[in-house]
Amino acid sequence: MTSLVIHIVCYALAVYWTAVGYFYVKIVAHSAGAFAVAEQLPGFYAFMVVLVLAAARRKEWARRGVVALGFFLSCYLLIVFVYVPDLVSITNIYVHMIAVIFFNYPKVREFYASGPGRKSGKVLVVDDDLGVHKIVASVLKANGFAVLSAMTGEEGLKIALAQRPDVILMDVILPGKKGREVCSQLKAHKDTQDIPVIFLTAKDSADDIDAELKAGAYAHLTKPVHPKRLMEKIVTVIGS
Repeated sequence: MTSLVIHIVCYALAVYWTAVGYFYVKIVAHSAGAFAVAEQLPGFYAFMVVLVLAAARRKEWARRGVVALGFFLSCYLLIVFVYVPDLVSITNIYVHMIAVIFFNYPKVREFYASGPGRKSGKVLVVDDDLGVHKIVASVLKANGFAVLSAMTGEEGLKIALAQRPDVILMDVILPGKKGREVCSQLKAHKDTQDIPVIFLTAKDSADDIDAELKAGAYAHLTKPVHPKRLMEKIVTVIGS
């Protein structure tokens, strides 16, 4: 998703919502209270314009704001349309829905997540479970990270040496070489010894965690891990 497309959409919506807001200002001014349901709409649209202009500056909070307020206005206007169809254009409702879908589209979220000042990097996921790869990769990509994948310990070693990821997420139980052995070998090689290894595994006893740390792991996360917890740990590791 290019910056140009984002800017075109943002400024087009700003112009459109400014015009719609002005329309409702005129409605309220000339209705003498007959359309009380429309009295709040100019304020909502002024706020939408502020949000979408901030979104054009690649502000993640503004993207979230456009999605939240856009969804609210879609529902609100749909209800108004049912009872006072002359007051609301169905096209306007469609524009809100399209805006919500656009700003919640994965590639758009990824664009904002990787914006200036936000931590990003390359993460290698080593796990023999395809489901884990899909879930973890979707979380990482949505937050602006590039993702490398390996299904075995041997494959993970090769990719780590070739690609030099910023962080490695690894399971303990793997086909062939096990996770702790792979971690020890990574720490023994001069080209990979500084890459932080986080074990993401269902094995969470005190002895298991101690063995991981002795093998050179930076941290331990227990499956299933909450996306927020995962990202907090990744960002902490890269920022350290």
